[in-house]
Amino acid sequence: MTVKLKVFIGYDSREAVASYVMAHSIKKQTSADVDIRYLNHRELRIAGQFARPWMTHGNDGQIIDLID
Repeated sequence: MTVKLKVFIGYDSREAVASYVMAHSIKKQTSADVDIRYLNHRELRIAGQFARPWMTHGNDGQIIDLID
């Protein structure tokens, strides 16, 4: 029986390389079949699947979670 791992990785277009490196590392370190899904903050908000309060800070567009 083949095990398929579902892995969800946070994705930010300003730091896209970090997400891709994480996915590559996971795939390289396991022999299991891996299903990588990227979680894009803005897309999740638009789809109504993420409702935590947040604010954008400064000119760089840094997103700050108001609960954490």
